[in-house]
Amino acid sequence: MEVCKSLASFMHRLLRARQHRAAWRLLCGRAAEEDAMVTEEWIRGRIKRGELWKFYKSKDWVRLKESVLRDAHYECAECRARGIVTRYDIDAGGQKRRLSTVHHVMRVRQHPELALSRTYRDRDGAEHANLIPVCKACHN
Repeated sequence: MEVCKSLASFMHRLLRARQHRAAWRLLCGRAAEEDAMVTEEWIRGRIKRGELWKFYKSKDWVRLKESVLRDAHYECAECRARGIVTRYDIDAGGQKRRLSTVHHVMRVRQHPELALSRTYRDRDGAEHANLIPVCKACHN
């Protein structure tokens, strides 16, 4: 009984301070859904519910995105094709921020099966990059 009271007190302090995000998510019932493995079916469900943003917050996407950016040395692929090296974006406050956007060539809404695929094959069987790092200017 003493352990339960101590644990409850500890969890209450964590929640009040909101210092431990995992505990907050667990108690709010969001942990299972957010930590679920991302599948094509899961993505299609998010699209139907208007919750595609959840895909972009998933651990699988965040890891893959970071890997794509790291492999490209945080350089915009569109700028690089024009002979320009762009590794930073300028935020609304005028601060330089390292490149953080990865573009899906094959859009997720039309091709959820390719959402976590680095490449895709065209009708002729040729392989192309599906995920490319881009700066904000090139992405918009």
